[in-house]
Order: sequence, then structure tokens, then C-alpha cells
Amino acid sequence: VENFYALTVHKTQGFTLYYIIISLDEQIFAPGQAYTVLSRCPNWDNIQIAALDKAAFKSDLDVIKEYEHLEILAQNPLPI
Repeated sequence: VENFYALTVHKTQGFTLYYIIISLDEQIFAPGQAYTVLSRCPNWDNIQIAALDKAAFKSDLDVIKEYEHLEILAQNPLPI
């Protein structure tokens, strides 16, 4: 018999979890939550994704705007 625990994404911050089972679905409601939980496990082979919805991967709007701004700058490099 093995013990298992359920944690919220917020509770996992700062933890190292050696085995993760996660549902990446509508329960992921804030930017960065999918990254936070997936980055807790040092070994990708020990992550089991029980449900996957691409809508679970949310980006902060400020990050998207900055990325678009950087792409425009990259198309028009400054002269050296």
C-alpha cells in the first residue's frame, strides 16, 4: 500500500514532486499554472497527464504583448 496526496497547484510551488498525475483541463484557470505543476517533477517520465485540453495552457496578456513587440524589433534590427 502506498500513500498518495492531492495538492492544489499553488500548494506545489517550491516543492519537488517525484511522481505527478495531473489533469490539464478547465481546472487550470490562471496563467502559469500548467508550467508550475509540470516544473515540479525533475523527471518527465514520472509525469502522467490524465486529461489534456490545450485551453489549460494560458499565457499572461502582458507576456504575449511583449513577445509580439520583440518579434517586431527582431524584424527591424538596429544598425551596428
